[in-house]
Amino acid sequence: MRLEELKSIVNIRSSLNFRSVSTEESTSGAYILQPKDIILGSPISDSKGLMRSFFKQSTPTYLEIGDIVLIPRCTDTGNFKSAVYTGSEDRIIAGASLYILKTVSDIASPHYIASFLNSAVGQSMLHKIATGATIKYLPVSLLKDIQIPILPKAQQKSFVELEKNIRQQIKLLDESKNIFSKLLNGVSQSLFSPNV
Repeated sequence: MRLEELKSIVNIRSSLNFRSVSTEESTSGAYILQPKDIILGSPISDSKGLMRSFFKQSTPTYLEIGDIVLIPRCTDTGNFKSAVYTGSEDRIIAGASLYILKTVSDIASPHYIASFLNSAVGQSMLHKIATGATIKYLPVSLLKDIQIPILPKAQQKSFVELEKNIRQQIKLLDESKNIFSKLLNGVSQSLFSPNV
């Protein structure tokens, strides 16, 4: 395993500046991906649930398949979440407060990079370079220099699949927990509530 600086694998750019956005119709309507739309470990596949907006000035840069979107501010869960755009819609842009990472090298897949950044090791690296007291922020000048471990392609794929599988299992366990909690509440109410 070797280490590569992030800047040798991706180009990092800030997302849309909202000063050029209008809610009035114009020729370049688009869907805006916001930090709240990014779910840890889930790809971004379509515009469902995204805000629609229109642009007065220059044409925005739309997300392309394989783009990694990173939230550079610590979320309420304490994670700098990232996700990969996997959809085919051509009118989705990353809103303010997001970074777009475009791969410039084929030594690491976008899914591997996002999975690594979302991992405990990746999050630890990101927290070490974050600035700010209350809300942590990732400056591009520091982010681009973090060292990413480069695994062989087969191991990258295995890691991504393992992460995906474990996150699906966690989701199923959470859903089961909710079902059992509702069941217990229903049983206790039927046993212990006075008859009406």
